[in-house]
Amino acid sequence: MTETLNWDHTMVDVTNLQDAIDYFNSKGLAFTPGGHHEYWGTKNALDYFGLNYIELLTIANKEKAKAFPYENNSAIHDAVEDYFAGIQRITTIAIQTDNIEETHQRLEGLGLNVGDITDGKRVDPAGKLIQWKIFYVNDELVNHLPAPFFILSMGQQR
Repeated sequence: MTETLNWDHTMVDVTNLQDAIDYFNSKGLAFTPGGHHEYWGTKNALDYFGLNYIELLTIANKEKAKAFPYENNSAIHDAVEDYFAGIQRITTIAIQTDNIEETHQRLEGLGLNVGDITDGKRVDPAGKLIQWKIFYVNDELVNHLPAPFFILSMGQQR
């Protein structure tokens, strides 16, 4: 069986979430706060475009963000590095899979440096727990572009 892959979302690191929301919304977009990733010390805002979305990501808790063990999580590592360096940029994309184990095994079989499959979660502004499974490809692609990461939604919108 071959897994189905779809573009899930694009990540943008920002240094001030509210300023980024205000700026993009003044240009006709509709970002709303998405919630906090307590374990990572980050928070986000989202704007949906059909089945995919853009995620603005920043640091919510500097101590947690600095202490987070970045092994197998290159996107959060980049977000923390960018925040403390004052950099705002598009960083990577997430690919939705319907079979994260198969996707992980296939990419590992191609010789890519894939991290472990881990659980992710955040609490949205309404207090709802959003959960997913995720893994990162720890290699860079051509010309220093980051590899995408892969995600499996656990039955609800992230």
